[in-house]
Formats: sequence, structure tokens, C-alpha cells
Amino acid sequence: MHVAVEATRLLREQRGIGRYVRAMLPRMAALRATLRYTLYVKNQRDMRDAQEMIAADPALAARCDVQPVRRMQHATADVFWFPWNVVRPIPRHGPIVVTVHDAVPIALTPPGWRTWRKRRRWWGLYRDTAKHAAIMLADSTFTANELVRLLDAPRDRIRVVLLGADDRTVEGKSELDTDAAVARLGVKTPYLLAVGADEPRKNFGVLYRAMERVTASHPGLRLVRVGPVAHRVNDFTTLAPWLHRFGFIADEDLDALYRRASVFVCPSTYEGFGLTVLEAMQRGAPVICARASSLPEVAGNGAVFFSPDDDAALAAELQRLLDDPAHRDTMIAAGRAHVANFRWHNTALATLAAFDDASAMFASTRVERTA
Repeated sequence: MHVAVEATRLLREQRGIGRYVRAMLPRMAALRATLRYTLYVKNQRDMRDAQEMIAADPALAARCDVQPVRRMQHATADVFWFPWNVVRPIPRHGPIVVTVHDAVPIALTPPGWRTWRKRRRWWGLYRDTAKHAAIMLADSTFTANELVRLLDAPRDRIRVVLLGADDRTVEGKSELDTDAAVARLGVKTPYLLAVGADEPRKNFGVLYRAMERVTASHPGLRLVRVGPVAHRVNDFTTLAPWLHRFGFIADEDLDALYRRASVFVCPSTYEGFGLTVLEAMQRGAPVICARASSLPEVAGNGAVFFSPDDDAALAAELQRLLDDPAHRDTMIAAGRAHVANFRWHNTALATLAAFDDASAMFASTRVERTA
């Protein structure tokens, strides 16, 4: 099977979607000896960097070609895979499989003329995606339902394929190395950890209000936030003595922060999956999540939940995890047991099955698309 992959973000996307694609490519190749890829990237520099990445990976070496994305529309392949939410460019001929991680650009849009125009563009991209994709892979049942609700996408063309969380080594880490990494970052324990960008849907305001409550009885407690920082910062960012902000940090540093966190908090109101929740569980942090969007589905019985607008409830759950060692140990064990169910191997198997089905569906119809 020859799979054409829209890979324009492969080398620069550091968030969960980039990890997803980089985890899937070698695993699918390892599962199927006859699989080969053509990766379609932006420019000559990306072509060179992608070739270096391929050469360094035994599972991909000699199994990948790299081409500029401008050639993708007229290319031939057994399957075209678009792993970044939308189908663009639309190939003239061949079955399309798209992975939709979330519907944020069309489900959530701030008011204003510029954002309205941007949302209108995204609506067009998502509608074209639903129209042309033979199979749409959704990270969660929540995201699958959003595709039906927002786009009236046929449910029988949507497959729920959960992500994995076992692509980073968690065993054999030195306790001294972990402590040294946290100290080098200038973070003092105890602290809560939250990961995410400065977006309204991340709902950090409820966490800040809860921190004001909790620090009254735990004055040494800090909140460490990791993720892209908006150009316009709020008062908490500059004034709260308990808040420690980072932008993007190295994987090994984030790993250390997970391991030493007293609690990991995900207060988000809209997540297509919520990979950071599983990362925290895997590294032994007790987890508190908002009861919203995909989070109950993904976190399951491995987390404690609160209403996303109830800072008093969040503060109470934080107090209990901080003050009750037995409860904390129970939630750590529950999280580790739960996250063991999420393996990239299973994601790769399900994705290959979707490729096979899309190829078979196309063979029976042979539809050529107009530009």
C-alpha cells in the first residue's frame, strides 16, 4: 500500500497533533512490511529536514519519499491521509482518510469581524473535508458527535480511534535527575501543574480562582503553567505570587514537572481528546479534570472531576488531594491503571484498517474530483 501523507506540519508542530503523526508513521510501517509513504511537505528546506528524519528512523528508512505539497493534488496513491483536521489540497483521484482531532475552529469563535471571516474560511475547509473524505477518524466519541452535529457528517463514515500515550519512556528515570531538572527550571515544590495555551476554552480562570482559595491554607503552594503565552497577558500572569509561567519547554523538562507535581489540573471546557491528561497519569500525578467535552471519556475513572465553572468545587477537590495521602495514592494508582489502555499500537492498527476500507470503497466507485 502506498500512502500519500499531507506532512506540511510534521517537522514544526510540537503539540499533540505533531506527536500523533510522528508516533503513527513508524508504527504503521512496522505493522505492515509492504507499506510505503510519500510525505508532502512545504518547501525545499522541509524536504531536506524530512529526509534526515527518515534516514534516522530504521522503520522509515527506504520506505519514504518526500515531495513538495504542490504536487499532492495531482499525485497517485492507494490512500491519501490528512492527519491535521482538514483535507487540503484536495487530490484529484484516490481515497481520502482524514484524522479530525477537534472542531475548535468552527465550534468556538470569539466575536468580531476578523474572527467571523476566519471562521467562515474554516467552515469551508471542514465542509469540504466531510464531503470528500471516504473515512473520517475522530480522536473521541465527543469529536465524532461534533462532526455530526456541526457538519451533518454521515456517522457511518466516522471511526472513533483513540490516541496512545506510550511513546515516551517512563521507566528508568533517575529521581536525582528529575529533581535536578525541576530545580534548574526554578520551580519549588509543592506545585500544581497545568498545560495549555492562553485560549478561553482552556478555562484557566476557574483554576486561578481556586488557587486563591487553596493558597489561603497552603501558602507555599504554586501553580506551574506550561504552554504558549499570549501577547496580551492578564493580571494574574503578572501579579499572582503563586503563578509560575513557561512557554514551550523540552520534553524532558515537562516530564520532570509531571513527576513532581502534587496534582495535575485540566480545567478545559473543550478538548477533542486531552492527551496531557494521560501524560500526567502515566507519570504518577493525580489528575483533576473539568467534566466537559471529551475529558470524562478519555480520563474515565483515572481522574477526579469538577464542574468547569465551579471554582469552589475545584478548590475542595484540590484540598482533598493535598491533605489526604490515601486518597492521593488511590488516584495515582487509578490513573496508571487507566492510561495503560491507551497504546499507539492500537491506534496504528485501527488506522491501517481505515486505510484498507477506504481503498476498497474507492475501488468500487472510482470517483474523480474536480479541482
